Amino acid sequence: YRHKILRSLSNCGRCVAPRLQISSARMTQLQNQLNSSPRRVALIANGLAGARQASTWVERAHKELWGYDLETYFPTSGSELQELCKKFSSKDYAATIVIGGDGTQNQAIQGRWQTTDLAPLYSFPGGTANDLASQLGLHPSLEQAQRLLDTRQSTQIDLISVNGTPFSTVAGIGIGAALTQAINDTRRS
Repeated sequence: YRHKILRSLSNCGRCVAPRLQISSARMTQLQNQLNSSPRRVALIANGLAGARQASTWVERAHKELWGYDLETYFPTSGSELQELCKKFSSKDYAATIVIGGDGTQNQAIQGRWQTTDLAPLYSFPGGTANDLASQLGLHPSLEQAQRLLDTRQSTQIDLISVNGTPFSTVAGIGIGAALTQAINDTRRS
């Protein structure tokens, strides 16, 4: 299964020139593309992820991401986050930005699992562990998010499904899984 996701260009061996160095022909092309593309972005934040910095990132996004209508959501459960992620079509939204760690990203992916025509997912690292974002070359940077939104750069990633449940980075069974669960339980208490 392939999943459309916004990804850092630096991670795929290509370089993006700073905004001031874009040729006028390319700038015209980008402006035409932006004018004909959806301008809405769904911003979904897990207020409990990491050091509980999601609300700070949301406030900053509303100030620093320009040219888009941001719709902010703070789901209170994994199932609510999954349902939210099913409704942002590529026809109406430029992207879905999910702020949180790997658990939050996993819930977003599960919500989008086998649903077609969705806006690309931007995994904004805001949790304790941010393995997916790290593997994609994504950083907690609104400048990077702006650049990816403006250029509409996305790529497909492979997902793994075990017993009908998708995931994107790692899975474990046996002692490794039990140890990880114990560490997570201790960290949460």
